[in-house]
Amino acid sequence: MTSFTGKKTKQRPLRILISGYYGFSNLGDEAILTSIQKALREEYPEVELTVLSANPILSSQLHGIKAISRTDLKTIWKELGRNDLLISGGGSLLQDVTSSRSLQYYLFIMALAKLRKLPYMIYAQGIGPINSKLNQSLTRLILKGAKVITVRDQQSLDELASIGLPQEKLILSADPVLLYENKPSKKAEEILNSLNIQAAQKPWIAVSVRPWGKDQSWLDQIAKALDQVIEKTKGHILFIPMQQKEDEAVALKIRARMKERADVSCLPHGYTVEDVIALMAQMDLVVGVRLHALVFAAIAGTKAIAIRYDPKVDHFAERVGQTLAGRLDKIESDYLSQLILDVLAEKKDLPGHEKKMEDLLQAAKFSAKLAIEAAAEKNSRK
Repeated sequence: MTSFTGKKTKQRPLRILISGYYGFSNLGDEAILTSIQKALREEYPEVELTVLSANPILSSQLHGIKAISRTDLKTIWKELGRNDLLISGGGSLLQDVTSSRSLQYYLFIMALAKLRKLPYMIYAQGIGPINSKLNQSLTRLILKGAKVITVRDQQSLDELASIGLPQEKLILSADPVLLYENKPSKKAEEILNSLNIQAAQKPWIAVSVRPWGKDQSWLDQIAKALDQVIEKTKGHILFIPMQQKEDEAVALKIRARMKERADVSCLPHGYTVEDVIALMAQMDLVVGVRLHALVFAAIAGTKAIAIRYDPKVDHFAERVGQTLAGRLDKIESDYLSQLILDVLAEKKDLPGHEKKMEDLLQAAKFSAKLAIEAAAEKNSRK
């Protein structure tokens, strides 16, 4: 791969098309897109970006970049012909636990790029699990043609190696969202005041949940655990929905099952990633099912407990030293409440946190560097 310094040349500005789970009002995924955009522009300020989105108008408004429909194949084909690189990522795009349809969609977009002779890149993705033999074969076939493959954790690297991708082609990176900063903000205090959460109600515990599974008994277990924590600490629970209506509905179901619901709030819609990170910095603890709630907690420097609905949750928590609570469908109220109390009582907040975060930041930036180099190589041949 040729090196690229970011200096102006006679070639037109680099153009990059981004494919991912964008335009679905998921705070974590929109944070991924913002972070990728920022990292790419730091490497090459004049880069022209276009995103495939479920809601192009919303994506254009949120991110200030060109957006086209992720299902408009005619326009996608045209864009693949005018760009210098297709980025697939970040997030957990290549997995078939939720469905094969989603995985095959993202592979199809890369296959179109290959037909257009456009280089494509896996950008800091969390890979797997990929259980179907057919999906493993399709993933191996398409990714063998990728110009660059970076993944956000060791387990994703191992997953790709296990289905036949050569180890030397795989690069360990980190979640792009880690490039966000924890900035001092009055917004967090305003949010707490608007929700009428008082300092006397400490500790403050943020909880992020999501819809999961047919068996909903875990809702009762979490409700009981949070009741026990409030009874023993006189603290306050703040639910933070990461995917607006879906997560809020689950949070309200848990709250309805609680006895101490007067000490439970739910963050309304409309707050930015920066707002939520600043808010989490005010919390004493974050209990997260959603991966990016745990990422936000790490950025904020707040202790966190990870409840696994997907292996990616444990993978990230282990990498940054967050506490693991086990599987969501196996969680028990007594165990979870005691774990919350134990973590709250720990004297050391996050040992070695700054060094771990600095290493992850450098890894996250590396994906953007490789993307710009790949786009520049294609651009120079035109």
